[in-house]
Amino acid sequence: MRTLLTTLLLMTCFPLSAGPPMAVGGWTSVPVFDELPLEAKLGLFQHIPDPDVVSLILWNDGVTNRLDAVSIPFPHDGAGITSTPLDSSGVLFSLGDICTEGNVVLAPYIDNFNVEYARFNGSSWGTLSIPFTLGDDFDSADCAANGDGIFVSAHNDTNDTLVLYRSVNGGINWSIYDTILAGGGNTISGPFDGAVRDQLAISPDGEAASLFQLDDGRIRVSTFNTADNPPTLTNTDVANLPPPAGFTFVKESGGGIIATLGGKEVRFTYNADGNARTVNVPVDNPGAFSTGNLGTVNNNGMFFTFQAGTLVAVEDGSGQAFETNVLWGDYFVVREPFPTGMVSVDNDFPAQGFGGPVDSCFVQFDGGKSWASRYITAGSNSDTVLRARIGESIFTDGFESGDLSVWRCC
Repeated sequence: MRTLLTTLLLMTCFPLSAGPPMAVGGWTSVPVFDELPLEAKLGLFQHIPDPDVVSLILWNDGVTNRLDAVSIPFPHDGAGITSTPLDSSGVLFSLGDICTEGNVVLAPYIDNFNVEYARFNGSSWGTLSIPFTLGDDFDSADCAANGDGIFVSAHNDTNDTLVLYRSVNGGINWSIYDTILAGGGNTISGPFDGAVRDQLAISPDGEAASLFQLDDGRIRVSTFNTADNPPTLTNTDVANLPPPAGFTFVKESGGGIIATLGGKEVRFTYNADGNARTVNVPVDNPGAFSTGNLGTVNNNGMFFTFQAGTLVAVEDGSGQAFETNVLWGDYFVVREPFPTGMVSVDNDFPAQGFGGPVDSCFVQFDGGKSWASRYITAGSNSDTVLRARIGESIFTDGFESGDLSVWRCC
């Protein structure tokens, strides 16, 4: 299994010089890195108005996998972009979401089946290991943060559990926050088992959730609150699918916790069986979950034999989400109520059919009162591209307070 995944990741890339923004069918596109990304994540250096964006790019030089951090200065038009090499390894994969706490930026990944992380301390980058992970084999990593700390989730492929680690000092020291068990004689499967890649979501107010798959095929969402230590898990099985049958393609996921007038909702999208499935779980009433299916995911794109996914909710000034954008190669717009509302497809999305990694991020601008989303994808010429829709919906704080802490952002 390790050999199969390593072979998948070892893809030859060809350099291309970055150029100016390009407008295609209502989208702008800015090349930000000269290599085709095997994995790409998007985040912010700081949660401030008009922030610089950070992207971590995992790519292959024809011999080994490499990890680079890319700084994309505001207004993200391609000017002033710099990149910093972070790590290289033949077995480097599973790049997790980017967490930002103050001026600290952190992103976990798997290297030689241990959980490591890239960390920016406000002035320079470094790479370290989460010490508890050095004795077993891990095959996934993800990150989310709020005022209770930085949380990293990782699937332990040795004993088929999902482990949550927490740091309360910006990623300098770590503790085991919780070990999630399947219960009932079952185990938690991971990417090497052929299961969906687990996803962690945390809100600024403490609501948290993890999506993962059991060995009998069930998709489970575990909700908890980060103010509790140890946490109390509420487990909700949201789908019954065939049991994972071994690695065939990378089965990705994406999601977040959304503020609505009715309360907080956990929204995930995932590809466990070749379909772009969606689920909405009310934080205060998980049993009232709802599910959807956006259709078949093209796992045989122009550049990759897998397709990643991402999810961004667009909210109005009162805090009510009115649409959720879900990207799986095709760019879906789902109107409320999610996920059962009317679905449309933006056929002008420039990377449609490319395959490979995607990620998204809300960026605060215009003095802190407006937001727009950015997307990182593979380009059309063996490069990494930052994209945004021209004229896409933006919104302001309806209470005119400038406090947007309840909005979901990267």
